[in-house]
Amino acid sequence: PNQRVLDYCAGAGGKSLAIAHRLKRTATPPSTTFDGPCPLVLHDVREESLHKAHARLSRAGVEDFECITPDRLSHPQQAKRMRRSFDWVICDVPCSNTGTLRKHPE
Repeated sequence: PNQRVLDYCAGAGGKSLAIAHRLKRTATPPSTTFDGPCPLVLHDVREESLHKAHARLSRAGVEDFECITPDRLSHPQQAKRMRRSFDWVICDVPCSNTGTLRKHPE
C-alpha cells in the first residue's frame, strides 16, 4: 500500500499501464505534480514516447501519474526530490541488438 513506482524507460507506457492497474487498488489521492504523493512516475529520453504513454494511460482512466523527461532531472531541486523517493524502479532499457551479431556479423 502507498508504494511509489518509477518506470525509468517507460516508452509508450505498456508496463506503466499494468503497474497503474495494480496501484489503483491502493493509490493515494490524485496528484499531478511531483511534489505530491503521485504513485507512478514515467521517465523516458524520448518525449514523443512519453506523449503516447500519457495519452494511453489517460484513455485507460489512470489519473495519478506523472511523465518526466531528462531535462527535469537536470534541475538540482528536482533531482534531490527524486532521490530515495521510490519503492520500486523498473528499468526496461532499450536493447543493444547484440543478439543479432551471430546471424549478421557484418
